[in-house]
Amino acid sequence: MALTLLCLPHACTATTTRAVVWIGAAFILFRLADIIKPPPAHRLQSLHAGAGILVDDLLAGLYAGVLTGAAGWLLL
Repeated sequence: MALTLLCLPHACTATTTRAVVWIGAAFILFRLADIIKPPPAHRLQSLHAGAGILVDDLLAGLYAGVLTGAAGWLLL
């Protein structure tokens, strides 16, 4: 989730209301990406010693971050 929030443009958090909306949207996109597991994330989940779970979450955060960041740049 932290990786997703790092991708948010500064304009998305300019006011408290705007920050709540964008952070909520980022959370929802992160959870959807983590549940759906886009193509490489599903294969990487099977890495040994728990590394797969970490890599899977990082990839979900990257997907959600790119989507949220792009939406922020386009809409604001």
